[in-house]
Amino acid sequence: ASDSPDIRGILADCGILIQDPTDTNYAKALDAVLADKATLRKLKALSVQKARSYSWENVLASIEDVYKQVHSAST
Repeated sequence: ASDSPDIRGILADCGILIQDPTDTNYAKALDAVLADKATLRKLKALSVQKARSYSWENVLASIEDVYKQVHSAST
């Protein structure tokens, strides 16, 4: 993915970030990761783990925490 601050926060530990996001650079990064099976397995495992953190239960818990913080700050 493109190495922008928003994307970096999500994919920094489980993806490949492209400094200069051109078609050629994306293709080079994809070729490199496909050629390196160990890195591909590592990124796959990290991606699955990251995706699980976005389950409805985890997202709901985070939203509830925000509401609790707002409520306690206003009382």
